[in-house]
Amino acid sequence: MQSTSIFFACLLLSTAAFALDLHHQSASLSTTNTASKDIEFLEKSKTGNMLLSLAELHFQLEGSIDDLVEAITDLFSDLDQKISDENDNWAITTNQHDQRVDELQSNIDYADGDVKTSIQKLENVLAPLQQQIEDEISTLNDRINVNNDAIERETSQREADSADYNEKVKEHQDGIDACDEAIKLVNELMNSSPSLVQIRKAKNSVANIQKKLGKKNQYSPLIKALTQLAIDQNFSDQDTVKKIVDLLENLRENLATSLQQLTDDETSAQQNYQDWLDQLNQESTELQATLQQRNLDMQSTKSNSFFIKLFL
Repeated sequence: MQSTSIFFACLLLSTAAFALDLHHQSASLSTTNTASKDIEFLEKSKTGNMLLSLAELHFQLEGSIDDLVEAITDLFSDLDQKISDENDNWAITTNQHDQRVDELQSNIDYADGDVKTSIQKLENVLAPLQQQIEDEISTLNDRINVNNDAIERETSQREADSADYNEKVKEHQDGIDACDEAIKLVNELMNSSPSLVQIRKAKNSVANIQKKLGKKNQYSPLIKALTQLAIDQNFSDQDTVKKIVDLLENLRENLATSLQQLTDDETSAQQNYQDWLDQLNQESTELQATLQQRNLDMQSTKSNSFFIKLFL
């Protein structure tokens, strides 16, 4: 920049000398040619034209050449300072630009890292997690279905067992009632001369017991045989009649004991069923709660995957 200033200063000085020579009409031809070229060079810029006008005006006023040179030198010193300031500003701006470029590149690198991390998370975390949740949901649904099937099956069985119990209770109660009736009628035949009507009622009553309890009952054949023997004897053999009463009373006691056992078994079976049902319902409730949570987890996982794919 200093050499440029010196060049312009020398150029103007030579131009000034040329102008001075023209003013005094004492310049040589070679000097004229050189100065003409310098003037043409200066005329190509606004600053050059301004300097030429300044020099011309100065010579017209017959000012000192030293004053002109000093003025031009000061001008170029000022221009040189401005250029230096512009260079400094340019350096600062360039440095700021480079810093901004580095900052943006850092942001780009950071964003690129985020993209790679997101892809890795999508491939290595979310996709396997989604598959895991899907498997868990499938397992939970299977277990819930198994529980529901078990509840339906066991409930049907309990209803069938309860109906069977009620039927057996009725059979036992009918047998007990028949025994009570037969015992009463047979007792009326003891130590008395029974009428044909009484004998017929006792026979029908014993036959009713056999009908209600079935032929497979261990007491039925013996009662039937003794009853027939007593009828043949018109219930005159009191030992036979007593044996019939004893058999009927034993039968009634066995029926009462069996009925109590049936009732105890039914109560226990019903309690076991209820306990099992409560446990299974509790498990089903927990499974439903877990299933609901896993469905929410699945929605969250799918949402995360969607947004990651959306911004990739």
